[in-house]
Amino acid sequence: MKEKKSFLITTDFSESARFAYKHAIDLCKTYDGYLTLLHVINPVVVPPAYLMVTSETLVSKEKEKNVQKLINEEITNFFPEELNVDPIIATGVPFVEIISYARKNVIDMIIIATHGFTGLNHILFGSTAERVVRKSPCPVLTVRKPNKPFVLP
Repeated sequence: MKEKKSFLITTDFSESARFAYKHAIDLCKTYDGYLTLLHVINPVVVPPAYLMVTSETLVSKEKEKNVQKLINEEITNFFPEELNVDPIIATGVPFVEIISYARKNVIDMIIIATHGFTGLNHILFGSTAERVVRKSPCPVLTVRKPNKPFVLP
């Protein structure tokens, strides 16, 4: 009897992330695996003047509620019913939270989409996928959406 594998797929709800879903689904079916769909909410810095109007925790709870709705819609719309997908929401720096989750939960493979940022966008936004590959405790499958232009820096 083969051992069930544990796969982690990340999402930012983009087309690129959705394209990567099919690879995660195929891997889960092939290896009779478990699948976790992880979204990381970047912390928002709230100016002190804004805090007088509404509390930071209220803003955070509302955002988390909206993300929970989005992640549940992703599972309903893009994953087959027979596949048990565990939705997880974390808050923090995306690459740190992805790596931390993979370590704590003994993930066998991370599947992550690349957006192909180059030049100034790469400098400003960095690459979550690149950082995950460098620091991951397990293999990482990076998926780039076809027909997305690749421009050398």
